[in-house]
Amino acid sequence: MKVRLKFYVEYKIGIIIIIIIIIIIIIIIFIYLQYVSIQSYIQTHEATIVMFIFREIPLGFDVTALYNDLKSRSAKYGGYYSFLTPVFVPVDLDLIKKILISNSDCFIDRVSYVDEQNDPLSVNLLHAHGETWKRFRAKISPSFSNSKIKTFLPIMMTKSRDLIRLIEETVNKSEPLNVKEVLDRYTIDVIGLYTCATDFGALKYKDSEIKHQLSEFFNTSVINSLIRFLITAPKILKYFKIMTLTKKVTKFFMTLVNEIIKNQSQNESRGTAVLDILVKAESSSREKFTRSEIVSYSTLQHFFSETIRKYPLATITTRECTKTFHVPDSNIILEKGAHVYIPIRGIHWDPEYFPNPEKFNPERFSKEHISERHPCMWFPFGLGPRRCVGKSRNICS
Repeated sequence: MKVRLKFYVEYKIGIIIIIIIIIIIIIIIFIYLQYVSIQSYIQTHEATIVMFIFREIPLGFDVTALYNDLKSRSAKYGGYYSFLTPVFVPVDLDLIKKILISNSDCFIDRVSYVDEQNDPLSVNLLHAHGETWKRFRAKISPSFSNSKIKTFLPIMMTKSRDLIRLIEETVNKSEPLNVKEVLDRYTIDVIGLYTCATDFGALKYKDSEIKHQLSEFFNTSVINSLIRFLITAPKILKYFKIMTLTKKVTKFFMTLVNEIIKNQSQNESRGTAVLDILVKAESSSREKFTRSEIVSYSTLQHFFSETIRKYPLATITTRECTKTFHVPDSNIILEKGAHVYIPIRGIHWDPEYFPNPEKFNPERFSKEHISERHPCMWFPFGLGPRRCVGKSRNICS
């Protein structure tokens, strides 16, 4: 009896192992066929494929490496694989201009993960698709008009003086100063005041709850890094209902937004009252810019532009093909759903466009140099309809 039972168990285990092997073989064959079909398609059209399975460099730097490789061989475009999805990487600036500006209607979406039901914070202006994005953009854009920003400048100056005061007090106490941490807290307060007329007090209170939650938001643990990588394969996240943020962080920000909306609806004047009080307090200190101040401002602009050339906020900007697009001077057709990764950092560090790119040289952004520059040589805030809506506010900050 024991022998028969043992044989039965071994038989069952053997069947399970065979089934698993068959499934693995089927998956391998499927991947191989997909790879071969896509590879032959791209090779036929003179593009280059680089397949990164294990990423030992920061996300986006692989695109920079590919850009440099393609540029060294005078290629106008190339590509690689993100799982089974081929990624098109344009190198030629005129081609990039067509994708981001001239033919932007074919690339109106970003490569992003959106799941309103399981991950509500994923539905935002940065990641939203199609009509949802258009609706968001139409509602938010007026908030970043020049007149709105001009009204906000005195408020930002008040918060900037608080920042200077904090730095001076820290230095006077001979205490170490974590510049990044302090500027993060300043940014939290500025964004809070601008977007919802709420001072979160992050600059005043070092261990504020919102700062702690934002630290969790940008957590760089292995699991969170893996999830961020999977954003490039949104179908996987959606299929397994994986949240890009923890439930705790999601709950905190959903609750925070609801409370702000509730408070402002109960007191309609509250939102504008905070702004009005600060504006009135600062209005008496406004002065006209002198000639020297204008010159200083221009110099500051040059320094700012050169800084974000060397250290762009994002190494790449992505687009998802929403309409069939024919790559000019080739037989390549990008079908709907194709991914396009545009190498911001690669272009910003290209010695053809910026000689000695590792050198910090603000003179690159003098009027003389800018007038000769291709519009796609410097675009840290993106280009076209999906460029950063808060570009002017960010520059002011």
